[in-house]
Amino acid sequence: MKNNLYLLLVSLIFFLNSSICIAQFSKSDSFSKEKKKLTNATLYVAIDQEVNDNNATYAKIFEEYWKYSKIVIIDPKDIGNYLDEGNYFFTLSVIYEKGFDFEKPAAFLFFRYNLWTPNPSYLKKIKRKNDPDMEIDFSSLAWTIASIDLVFDKSASFKVEDVLKGEYFGNGYPLYTGTGIF
Repeated sequence: MKNNLYLLLVSLIFFLNSSICIAQFSKSDSFSKEKKKLTNATLYVAIDQEVNDNNATYAKIFEEYWKYSKIVIIDPKDIGNYLDEGNYFFTLSVIYEKGFDFEKPAAFLFFRYNLWTPNPSYLKKIKRKNDPDMEIDFSSLAWTIASIDLVFDKSASFKVEDVLKGEYFGNGYPLYTGTGIF
């Protein structure tokens, strides 16, 4: 009986704390297999180092501390040049629901940092069409290996268009900010 009460108490504490969770990590079912492939591949990290002085600091952190595989920092607009089967990417995006009103404050949205590799069949489709104006469906292109979602600082008022301007982490808008994220 005592063990059951202890288990109930721990479960209740976990449940109550999960409602204030400010980050969520996930990994794919093929994480172990992809992790092994990554050791012999190149990780391309998309950071626009020209748009803000702090972005170079983020790039240096990746270069200094990422020891798992070869790493190359690229400009986000150049990802298409590196889309090859077997390459891996680390990118960030802002997640919002379809039909979101961009005039509303963005504090109830979140950042997603993705570690992904191109889906070979969708990649072949893109290369076969060879259309520079082709609209690419990221959810079809990217096989997400792992990701982490971070909520924004709800005390700050800003719009979605403000988030991806400037500093790599959105000018301090997410709850976890600055170089400490790594």
